[in-house]
Amino acid sequence: MTVMIVAEPGRLRDGLQAMLASFLDAEPLVAGDDRVAAVEAIRAARPDLVILDSGLFGSGAEALVRELKTEQNCTGCIVVVERVTHLRAMQDAGADHVLLKGFQATRLFNAVEQLLRQNG
Repeated sequence: MTVMIVAEPGRLRDGLQAMLASFLDAEPLVAGDDRVAAVEAIRAARPDLVILDSGLFGSGAEALVRELKTEQNCTGCIVVVERVTHLRAMQDAGADHVLLKGFQATRLFNAVEQLLRQNG
């Protein structure tokens, strides 16, 4: 399974990368130095699972989630949001799971496990 983390360089991306590497026993792909490069990386890699920091894309996050779920419909999508008001928007866009920043690691692992079983 190919997992890609799409987030700006920093604590969130580093934390997700470390957690997922130990959980999956594989190094996840990482993208997100800028929006355009991140979208190109997703299209090129066609990962099985994308973990997306919506803050990188602002209002464009919903469109990206819709694209992932329509063009690459087998791609699982977990979105990390900063505000509760963004939860519903990401769910409506088609995200499989939406996590509010500050989430417990077990919530992420449960979401990943569910998507692995579902798509794997």
